[in-house]
Amino acid sequence: MARTTCAACHREIDATARLCAYCGADPLSGVKTYLIGLGVDAGTPIAAPAPRRAGRFARRRQSLLIASAIAGALIALLGLYEILQHRNKAAVTGATAATLTEIVDVKTPPTDTKPLPLPPMAFQFEGKPEAMRTLILEPGAVKPPEVLAAEREAQVKKLPRGPRATPPAPAPTP
Repeated sequence: MARTTCAACHREIDATARLCAYCGADPLSGVKTYLIGLGVDAGTPIAAPAPRRAGRFARRRQSLLIASAIAGALIALLGLYEILQHRNKAAVTGATAATLTEIVDVKTPPTDTKPLPLPPMAFQFEGKPEAMRTLILEPGAVKPPEVLAAEREAQVKKLPRGPRATPPAPAPTP
């Protein structure tokens, strides 16, 4: 690749260049050619392609774009509603009208919605169902007295011997 020196700025540029990339002058004569004289304005930006302009518009005015999309969708739905209403009023059928009682039998409820009975649950409760309900099913069940006594004895064994060797009262369970 051949290189030459610009006559105006004395920088090394490509020999096939018609203008210097650094100063904009003719590389052989050093005369600066202004683009405005040629009909090209270097200060004005070149117009962007249409898709890029549309994307820039959408980014700048998102709320306007969303509001217009919602309004357009509502207008389309209203138009469809009007078309269907007009069609329903104008349509004539050759079939006879059916009463609601012919379509739906309201008197007898369907059998598939009845709840199934619970199967028998075999568990040992020693003939006292009240104890089972107290310990398992009811919220806030109380510990049996035997368990409370055993816990209290364990706390007494842990306390040091002395003038105050009485154990603290157990806190009530919520």
